Amino acid sequence: MLCSSPGWRSAGTSASPDSRPRRKSSARTSPGKPGRSRAGRTRTPAVGSSAGGGASTVALLEALRQPLDREELIRLVPELGLSRSLRQSEYHHLDALDHVLDTVRLVRRELEEGELGAEVRRPAGLLLAALLHDIAKPVTRGELDGRVLFVAHDTLGARLAARICARVGADAETADLVATLTELHLKIGFLNHRFTDYPAPRLARAAGPFGEELAVLCWADRLAAQGPKLKPEHLSRHRELCAGFLRASRELGPYPLPDYGELAGRLGLGRTEAGFVASRIRLLEARGLKRREAVGLASGLYRYLRGTRTAVE
Repeated sequence: MLCSSPGWRSAGTSASPDSRPRRKSSARTSPGKPGRSRAGRTRTPAVGSSAGGGASTVALLEALRQPLDREELIRLVPELGLSRSLRQSEYHHLDALDHVLDTVRLVRRELEEGELGAEVRRPAGLLLAALLHDIAKPVTRGELDGRVLFVAHDTLGARLAARICARVGADAETADLVATLTELHLKIGFLNHRFTDYPAPRLARAAGPFGEELAVLCWADRLAAQGPKLKPEHLSRHRELCAGFLRASRELGPYPLPDYGELAGRLGLGRTEAGFVASRIRLLEARGLKRREAVGLASGLYRYLRGTRTAVE
C-alpha cells in the first residue's frame, strides 16, 4: 500500500533535511499518555515497497521527497497549478500553493521531531493528504466584505482528492486516509467553538484509525499560516486543541481498519472507490446514522458523483 514505502520514516526516525532551522530535541510527554516521553514512544520502521500503488503513485512519492520539486508535483497533479498565486486570507502569508508545500515540509518536520507525540503509522499517506488537503481552494474561493473565504473546500476537497487517488492508482486505505483527513482538516481548530458540528468524541470516531495523522496535519496546517492577523496565542491554543484531540481519540480507540475487500465486493467498487466510500460511511456513522443507512447513503453518493463525473471515477 502507499501508506508506507521505502525511504519514509514515522515520528522518531530520521528524515530528509528541512529548510527550516532545527530545534534541539528534548523529551516530551505524549498527549494523553502521562509520563511517556518522546524517547519512549513506539517507533515504526520504514517497510518495503507499496503493494497497491501504480507507477504514478511511485512517481508522486518520489516528488514528495525533500527538496520538493514544485513543477514535478504540478505535472503529476495538474490541479495543484490552479493554486499558484491564489491569494488567501490575512491569516496566511503565502499563496495557496506555497501554503500547501509548506504544510508538507512541516508535516515532515513533525514526523522527525515528534512535538505532538503523535503515533503516525502511515507517513507516506499523511504526506499525500498534506499535499491534497486544500485541493478545492481554487474552485471555492470567494470574498465577503473584503474577507477571502473558501467555503466547503474541505468537503469538496475530499471528493477531488479521492478522484486524484484513483487516478494515481492509490490503494483503498490510502484513499480512505486522504479523503478523511481532507474532509476533517479544519475541525480540530473549532473543537471548543460553541457551534461546532464536531465535538471531540464525534471527531475521533469520524477520523477512526487516522486520528494520529489528522492531528499532525492540523498542526502543520496551522504552522504554515503565519499571516499578519495571526497572534502567538493562536498557535498555543491550536497546539492544545491538537493535544486534546489526541487524548480523546486514544481514549475511544482502538479503531479497526474497514474490510475494504468485503465492501468493494458487496457494492461492486474498485479498490480506491472502496476507500472513499469507507471514509463516507465512517463520517456518517460518527454523526449518528446506523450502519445500514450510512452504507446506503455513502454508496449512493459515490454512484451519483461517478455519474456526474465530478469526483471519484
